Amino acid sequence: MSPENMINALLSNEDVSVNGRDLYTAFRNGFPIKNLARLLSSKSERAIRMGAYVADELDHQAAPCLKELDALLGYHDPQVRSDVAHALRSCVTLADVDTMARILLLLNDPDAFVRRAAMFFILMKQGFGLQVATIKAAEFAPGIGFEEIAQVLPRSGRVGRKTLRKLIASNLPVVRRFAVGLACMPRLVVDAQSLSIAEDCRDAEGWFMVESIRKYPKPMGTVVANLINPAATIDSSSPQAAFSRKNDRKH
Repeated sequence: MSPENMINALLSNEDVSVNGRDLYTAFRNGFPIKNLARLLSSKSERAIRMGAYVADELDHQAAPCLKELDALLGYHDPQVRSDVAHALRSCVTLADVDTMARILLLLNDPDAFVRRAAMFFILMKQGFGLQVATIKAAEFAPGIGFEEIAQVLPRSGRVGRKTLRKLIASNLPVVRRFAVGLACMPRLVVDAQSLSIAEDCRDAEGWFMVESIRKYPKPMGTVVANLINPAATIDSSSPQAAFSRKNDRKH
């Protein structure tokens, strides 16, 4: 089936099987990205689910659909919300602070799977963008913990163990989940002591994230080890920094 026929079948809700990997491959090979926007903005739940999945797989190539993806961060299907959050991670820039803030708000999502997606966003979206998005999130949703985070989060988006312990000890789940994301941030070496601190988060998603990073540290090639001076560890900015979390799909 041609990619155009796959798009039309999804949009018309035809009872025809569409292979998501085939559609993803078509986009990777140059099928116009405007067709992905058609899926994401359609009224068909099947089309939206497929569009979100493909956008997640396309990574930064989905950037032209940022507006359509942003609009789905509140979609009723948690798989869509999760896929969209992961897709946006590679698409947003400092010009998209509102979108980044809305992703951070998913730390308070009713679905555990979606909360983990927001934690993965923090894990990989370090730097000034994370700081300003946290401030904006506090404006969007006051009182759930982002003000507490904004007070201690530096421009670099990284915190030391003392600050990490303070955040992990918070009574607010959003603060603790945010702190777990900070603890799991990739370096060439993930600080084992920071992961141990994060274990005190009293949060199922936090424990899941810590255990996941211990078993499969990100990005590829990263190891978990005890660091004498974690602040001196080189950040990973090589092409290997891209990673897959497809083992954490809900369905």
